[in-house]
Amino acid sequence: MIKFLIEKEFKQLLRNSFLPKLILIFPCMIMLLMPWAVNMEIKNIRLNIVDNDHSAVSQRLVNKIAASTYFHLTEVPASYEEDYGILNWVRRILSWRFLGIWSVTG
Repeated sequence: MIKFLIEKEFKQLLRNSFLPKLILIFPCMIMLLMPWAVNMEIKNIRLNIVDNDHSAVSQRLVNKIAASTYFHLTEVPASYEEDYGILNWVRRILSWRFLGIWSVTG
């Protein structure tokens, strides 16, 4: 049964003049155009860093992260409790925004 289906498909492929061109050109066009259309690079990640060490090495690491184009250093809180308070504040704002969207569209 499968042999006959494969034979039929190949006959149809060879009979039609457009399909072989499409089979060759379409993947080539995809390979040429997709790198410009799709960018998998992640940039501008907002980041808070809690530096409990306060040593020269940790300061260098924080400065290196701040100089990177991938990360956007929003704050360097003095303690974990301060950062946790900021995080809870952001969560409350996002949950209000989320609830507002659902109440308008839902």
